[in-house]
Amino acid sequence: MKLTYAVVFEKAPSNWCAYVPDAPVCVSVGDTWEEMLEMIDEALRASAD
Repeated sequence: MKLTYAVVFEKAPSNWCAYVPDAPVCVSVGDTWEEMLEMIDEALRASAD
């Protein structure tokens, strides 16, 4: 089963942040866009288990 979530991305002065409004435990902060994307993907996969 494939689930689709909205993800909110925010650029801070020194990093990137992402969170999933429908899954409050899914929050990610990374120094780069790529790092933040990897981390939010991991958080979503972990919350689905």
